[in-house]
Amino acid sequence: MTTITLTITVTEAERESLIKRFIETANAVTGEIDDEGTPGDPNGDKRDATGVVWDARYHGANMSKNQDGTWRRKKGLSDQEKADADAYEAGCRGAPTAVAQAAAGVAAPVAAAPVAPQADVPQFLQTGTFTPAPAAPVAAPVMAMPGIPAAPVAPPAPPPAPSYEELIAAFQTTIGRVGQRVVDANLAAIYTNAGVTDMNQLVENPEIRRAVKAGLDALQPA
Repeated sequence: MTTITLTITVTEAERESLIKRFIETANAVTGEIDDEGTPGDPNGDKRDATGVVWDARYHGANMSKNQDGTWRRKKGLSDQEKADADAYEAGCRGAPTAVAQAAAGVAAPVAAAPVAPQADVPQFLQTGTFTPAPAAPVAAPVMAMPGIPAAPVAPPAPPPAPSYEELIAAFQTTIGRVGQRVVDANLAAIYTNAGVTDMNQLVENPEIRRAVKAGLDALQPA
């Protein structure tokens, strides 16, 4: 191996710029991303270019980003933490659009075929309309002493809406309970049933978070 040494005279500003570019290039090649780099604005947008919300468990503390606008990850994540980070970021990017469903291998819903009328099924059950028969005369009721009405029973209160952090934890719990494949196969339908049209709603809308968590809780192992 031949070693070539070059001496370049640069200003202090040019030296700092070259060092920064060398670090960014090395990180991009090796995939070892740490917290170094240009810090982000802690008071600015907490989402990167792909819609992922910054999370201190996986992303650099100074909120710096890669050249493609995605969050830099912490250095030294374990394999399990990297897998958790992948699942978390995939959930943030999982808006149920037709393109996203096709990329994830989720089949488009198939319209049900029209059912042919059946001779042994009453017409009103097939069409949803019917003409009621004349009502039979009703005998006058025997008056009875009124009883004490039962106290009304209040309907059960709905479960409290989870915070965004609790929803992310619910994703991890569900993946551990039913498996990543089951979650991936049902994620688009869960988002559709919950009314998700924009991933920002998971951060801003507690009712949508409640509906998404209910969909995750209802999943069963394959």
